[in-house]
Amino acid sequence: MEKILVTTDQSVNSKAAIRFAIKLASQRKAQLTILHVYHLLKPFKWTDHAFAAYTTEFRKKRQTNCHHLLQAFIMISMNAKLTTN
Repeated sequence: MEKILVTTDQSVNSKAAIRFAIKLASQRKAQLTILHVYHLLKPFKWTDHAFAAYTTEFRKKRQTNCHHLLQAFIMISMNAKLTTN
């Protein structure tokens, strides 16, 4: 089985790449993996507690954004299958 890995930073360009990857994976019957990675740097003036709180909130927002993005792409993919059948 073919596998496709697409990375995202949730920018407009990466969203276009995900749409393309979904279509390609569907056409080729390939397994699709979408990867989102982030790295946070702690500002020197922040306390450990402040950075931990920021990190937790950032992670929750990113997870929510990724979840909504994937739901939208799933709907697009399902609609595309319906129109081609």
